[in-house]
Amino acid sequence: MFWDDDGRRMKFVKAEAFDSGKVLNQARIPGDTVFPWVNAATEMFSQLELVEENRARAV
Repeated sequence: MFWDDDGRRMKFVKAEAFDSGKVLNQARIPGDTVFPWVNAATEMFSQLELVEENRARAV
């Protein structure tokens, strides 16, 4: 999740491999400020999606 300079919450960016330039451009997120935790958060969301898909298949 990203915040802009005024502290407003912006949207999530999901990507298997976080490439700051490509993902920021695709998501239309202004600026180049990407915090180190973004890679960890992106991986966490990818793993959560896999878990949810596996649960749906198991039912």
